[in-house]
Amino acid sequence: MTIGRNKSKGKAMIMRQSGKITFFGIVLTVVILLAAVIMIMIIGEVTKKEKASLVIKVINDKNEPINGALVIVKDKQIGYTQGGVIHYVYTTDDVGNEINIKCRLQNYQDADTNILIESNQMPVSLMMYRPLVSLTIVVKDSATSAPINGASIYVGTDSIKSGSTDADGGFSIAGGKFRLNDDVSIRIEANGYQKMEKYIYTTSINQQETILLTKKTVSAPVIVSKKVDSPSALIFARKSESKAPEPVAVKQTTEPGASKAELETEIPSGIAPKEDSAFYYYTNGKYEQALNIYRSLTAQTEWSVRPDFWLYSADCALHIACDAHGVFNTAILLDALKYADNAERFQNRVVEKWFPAVVQIKKGEANAYLCEANINNASRRAEYRQSALRNLNNGINILRNEKLIDNELYRFALSMRDRVAGSY
Repeated sequence: MTIGRNKSKGKAMIMRQSGKITFFGIVLTVVILLAAVIMIMIIGEVTKKEKASLVIKVINDKNEPINGALVIVKDKQIGYTQGGVIHYVYTTDDVGNEINIKCRLQNYQDADTNILIESNQMPVSLMMYRPLVSLTIVVKDSATSAPINGASIYVGTDSIKSGSTDADGGFSIAGGKFRLNDDVSIRIEANGYQKMEKYIYTTSINQQETILLTKKTVSAPVIVSKKVDSPSALIFARKSESKAPEPVAVKQTTEPGASKAELETEIPSGIAPKEDSAFYYYTNGKYEQALNIYRSLTAQTEWSVRPDFWLYSADCALHIACDAHGVFNTAILLDALKYADNAERFQNRVVEKWFPAVVQIKKGEANAYLCEANINNASRRAEYRQSALRNLNNGINILRNEKLIDNELYRFALSMRDRVAGSY
């Protein structure tokens, strides 16, 4: 009987132990499942947060995109703008909250703003302003360098006088009117002196410009000699003074029907030997002979899409459009303008970044001389003057953007623009 009871007690203990193991197993399984669900929820939430993106656009006070601006979001640097744009990845925790955005770049004032993040966030634009410039004009006599007191100063297109120079010949333009890298148009008038109109390019925060006025005379106006002042369109293409320069490199084109001749960058054989080529005449000042060769080339179908030869034709025409007595040939000037227009039409084929600038400057030069040639026709004169200023400004801006300002052509363009603004 004792043995039977012991056996029954053992079975009961085993059953209780088995029940105990089953209970803890169930609890452990539930805990593991809950932990897995929580982890899945956390991973899903994090993944969802990372997909939200804010487009930040940075522009200057001329509404132009700014490259290379440092962007700081919530006091953390996120990178530099490319094409005026940068992307900021934010989480859904930011929705409904304000975030701070800052932009920094040399020669610009810092931009700082707070924006409210929304569920469907639109791109955000930040404007960076160029620093304001303090500009002082000093007017002097061109012969004696003595200051001119009482000269009237007109700024920009204002017809109302901005002020007059003091005893030292100085006049300070009120602050807040111009910014760094502005082109400022100035007109100066003084009794007994020729009127002067000039563009001033602001390059520093505190800038002083000295302007020399020439006393009025009864002599005839001086006509510009192109052979002295006009630089060659090949100024950038010139490889060596001892060698004839080659044409500018031309892009390969995918236009239907483009022939092999259209893609050549050398004069094809059979047109002229090397020593008698247009380049030889061009670099030795024989512009009329060079122009005849260019005309023969551009008159052919396969050469009619060559922007470099159109440009050289325009340049040669400009060099021979004025005779020894300073009399302009209007027909040749109009030809030069037509050739430059054709060069501009096909300039997208040219690799060199300076090419469009040269085209614009040559068009400005042609329009300037047409303005001079129409001295007795006020309406045509005004039309050519406006076109010349527009073309010259376009060329100057392209050279500035490409950092190509230390050359003869850039200085010529500035001089010609001042001459057109003040004399024509």
